[in-house]
Amino acid sequence: ALETIDITKDPYFMKNHLGSYECRLCLTLHTNEGSYLAHTQGKKHQTNLARRQAKESKEPVILPQPKIKAPKMRLPKIGRPGYRAVSYTHLRAHETPEHLVCRLLLEKKK
Repeated sequence: ALETIDITKDPYFMKNHLGSYECRLCLTLHTNEGSYLAHTQGKKHQTNLARRQAKESKEPVILPQPKIKAPKMRLPKIGRPGYRAVSYTHLRAHETPEHLVCRLLLEKKK
């Protein structure tokens, strides 16, 4: 029981923002490293370790699947027109004689 234990290699050891130590396996708080080390030798931690090991041996190891990128769909933007607004003068500048006749006929009907 006098063996040296490297706390930094313990996967359940965590130092929180307040400076106290936590056991992430048992969800317990400890004021110093000695208290945490005593906890790791205790009954609660040992039973939780055994429970975790039994659970992991029952479940198959699931490897992460490679991500497959779906093709990006181009969706229309909601609430925005699909065309740019142009001024009336700009439209008149590009008017052809055929369009001019149509415009004059439409203006007469008003």
